[in-house]
Formats: sequence, C-alpha cells, structure tokens
Amino acid sequence: MLTAAESVIPATVEEARFLRMLEDNGYFQVRRLPDGTYAALFRLRERDFEEVRHAGGVSPAWPLSYADFAPWYDEAEALFHVHGRRGEDPLDPGTTAYPFVPVMA
Repeated sequence: MLTAAESVIPATVEEARFLRMLEDNGYFQVRRLPDGTYAALFRLRERDFEEVRHAGGVSPAWPLSYADFAPWYDEAEALFHVHGRRGEDPLDPGTTAYPFVPVMA
C-alpha cells in the first residue's frame, strides 16, 4: 500500500510537510485533485471522543460517542468512493468493509 507521500508528488516544500503530517498522524486517505489541491477523508478514532488528561488539564469527553458517528462515516465513505481494505490499520475503528477495493495493493 502506498503512503500519502509515495502516492502523490508534492509541488512545494509546504505540500510535502502537509502530507508528512497527515501520514504521521495516521491519515492516509489523501488524494491529489486535478486542480492541484488535496482531499482527505478523516475518520476519528474511538479514543478521540473520550476524556483526555494532559499537562494543561483535562479535555472533557464529547457528549456523543464514536458509535453515534459510525453510520455517518460509513455513508460518507460510500458517497466519496473511499477505497481500501479494513484490518490493515490496527487503530482503524471501522467495522464495515470499505465500499471499494484498494486502488493499488
């Protein structure tokens, strides 16, 4: 599977940094559009909705859980023709198969 940095050729140093940041944070669904811009479809993790304790204090849990959003993530992935294979990312909370097979294996 290609990473974001391998699947597109950034035109500038800023684009390369942006792609590396997405890749480092586990977001690989990056696509370069015909007009030279990029698109990424983010699926938050279950832990992103939980309370987080850090040096600056506590970030409270969301009033909704990941389970509340999961059906909408699934619908968006079908609408935007997301390609992939579940299970390759151990942190991916998705439970349904991606609507389309990977573009490149």
